[in-house]
Amino acid sequence: MEDPKSCPRCGSSNLKQEEDVLDTWFSSSLWPMSTLGWPDDTDDFRRFYPTSLLITGYDIIYFWVARMIMMGLEFTDKMPFRDVYITGLVRDEKGRKMSKSLGNVIDPMDIVRELGADSLRFALTSLVTEGQDVNIGRERLEGARNFANKIWNAGRFILMSVKDPVKPESLDELDVFSKWILSITDEMIERVTSYYDNYDFNEIAQSLYSFFWDHFCDWYIEISKLLLKNNPGNISWVLLYVFRTYLKLLHPVMPFITEELWEYVRDNDSMLSVTDWPIPSGFRDQKSIREANVIFDVIKTLRSLKQEMGISFEKKIPGFVHSETYGELLRGQKDIISSLAKIEPLEILPEVLPPQKGIISTVRSDFEAYVKIGDIVDIDEEIERIKEKIEEIEGQISRIEERLQNKDFLLKAKEEAKEKERTRRENLIKEKERLLNRLSLLSAQSDG
Repeated sequence: MEDPKSCPRCGSSNLKQEEDVLDTWFSSSLWPMSTLGWPDDTDDFRRFYPTSLLITGYDIIYFWVARMIMMGLEFTDKMPFRDVYITGLVRDEKGRKMSKSLGNVIDPMDIVRELGADSLRFALTSLVTEGQDVNIGRERLEGARNFANKIWNAGRFILMSVKDPVKPESLDELDVFSKWILSITDEMIERVTSYYDNYDFNEIAQSLYSFFWDHFCDWYIEISKLLLKNNPGNISWVLLYVFRTYLKLLHPVMPFITEELWEYVRDNDSMLSVTDWPIPSGFRDQKSIREANVIFDVIKTLRSLKQEMGISFEKKIPGFVHSETYGELLRGQKDIISSLAKIEPLEILPEVLPPQKGIISTVRSDFEAYVKIGDIVDIDEEIERIKEKIEEIEGQISRIEERLQNKDFLLKAKEEAKEKERTRRENLIKEKERLLNRLSLLSAQSDG
């Protein structure tokens, strides 16, 4: 832009440029110091400056971050912060920038009122990767709400179940499952603390989610319902210890539900927000971890065999397991395997079971598992039914593929409609694969 030669209003050529001009970001560049009372030598300034962490978006690194560093070094000879965490932008689930014209704006206060602040915090934390944009939609937010409900219900179970908790004199006295959960809890403390130290927020969320849902709830809480009958004191202590530790680790991400639950299970007078951070004890029983995982694999395999045959999870059917390596372990945990797999009666065999009509099996690296279906499933009728279903699915897949290759459809249909068809095709392909696997198992029975 050229300098003006004269005033457009009065025509005077006696022009002088304004000298008292500041950069738009000038006051913002002083923010780390001015908020603490600088240029006065205040108590807050001496205590809190320089700060530890700045969180900001990648779009203002030059405009704001660089200027704050420049001013901090100029006026205090110190960097104003130790670390800078660069966030991305929040977009909708399809990666589009949120805008009123697209109708895809998510008002965080609406989410807080409907699903809770903790749900919003956890959903965002689970998606955050340094410097990358965050795509968030309704499904992810509702999943976080369901996770909060899971935590609350687990807390209710523990409060209703624990009775006079007693810490064992030695953790080695505990059963294999209690030593397993204490071992992986100790590993989690170390791992999640490291993630916090390194600002790996999505890893924090994913680790805490997986531990709680996949390990603590799906396995230990279910097993504890049986263990509490014979050893209520020690099992109550384990439940409370793991749950308290978990609340501490989750608190920075979901502060409200964890603080509320802490009021019921705390072991000191402090609020959770100021209680001591958990420190790893070093208890890692690798033998118990290995043995517990074998038992879990046996249970999952027996469940899977039932599912492959279309047998309800709750339906109890006879089953057998053989293991050269872990036979003694499985015999000692037969009641728990039977209860969680819904296999009754369950027999731990000393030898491999020869092929028999009406019994299907699968082989794993450490064991062989069998379930008896002859009294429940008419094998020949089921084979014919599956063949008809596969033929029906193949027809549906063929029609979808024709539609996806149709130029008129590709030209006129909205992207959402195309994606819906692709997803439907993938689901049908998976269903066909599942049926083919079931057909293979049943055909082997029919041939036998």
